[in-house]
Amino acid sequence: MCQAKFEGSIAIIGDESQPPYERPAAFWDERNVDMLLSCRVVSVDPVACTVTTDDGAAIGQKYLVWATGGLPRRLACAGHNSAGAHMVRTRADGDRMLAEMPNVTRAVVIGGEYIGLEAAAVLAKFGKKVVVLARVAGEPLARF
Repeated sequence: MCQAKFEGSIAIIGDESQPPYERPAAFWDERNVDMLLSCRVVSVDPVACTVTTDDGAAIGQKYLVWATGGLPRRLACAGHNSAGAHMVRTRADGDRMLAEMPNVTRAVVIGGEYIGLEAAAVLAKFGKKVVVLARVAGEPLARF
């Protein structure tokens, strides 16, 4: 299946061990997207048009989209490593938080970026009282 008449190959390289959770595995297969999981790019050679992965593989490319994502910043205050304090970036992070859900009545989400707002929405959906600190989206979007 081809979108926008693109007929080349596509590879997604990421250090996550599972594919992006918002799409079923068949989505990637149907579009001939190679998922190179548990893999990191360690160098890019723009002259040779290759990327080299941490296992030494050199992968040629004509076009490169460098989408680095991000890592959540850890709190440096007292209690940052207390039970019930979570950072959410991957599905596994969300699953750990979800496992504690039955014992939680209130939650504070620090960092109202889109993942933080999504986590707050899920908590609210389960009837938890949620406070979001450091919202980056406008109030109408955050309320939605």
